[in-house]
Amino acid sequence: MDLQIFTSATAEKMLDSHLNRTSNPTKYIAGFESRFGKQVAIERTRKNGVYCWLQEFDRSLLSADIEIVNRSHPGQPYSKGQSRNSNLNLKNASRLTDKHEVWYVKFGSISALNAYLAWLDK
Repeated sequence: MDLQIFTSATAEKMLDSHLNRTSNPTKYIAGFESRFGKQVAIERTRKNGVYCWLQEFDRSLLSADIEIVNRSHPGQPYSKGQSRNSNLNLKNASRLTDKHEVWYVKFGSISALNAYLAWLDK
């Protein structure tokens, strides 16, 4: 277990140090892009965990500290057309809008987010 408190602010700093911002963040969403063009957006105001929208995800990363969230289809990605955060728009996360299949994931620790970032960088 990570000793440091893991918050959305901590996670956003981690994303900022590993990825490029897609635009200036809004109050609710900060969008990022990997060197390979894969997008990630963090929900900045969540108090009950670190939630991210991901263009790509590998189920082999699942652990006690990484959970796929989808109330309509548990354990599945959000399908094209499935309603999601309205702040995911063309400016900050063009490939995470409802025109694309995406993953909504809750990260429970710094090490879990680091594992995802290492996978994303491959």
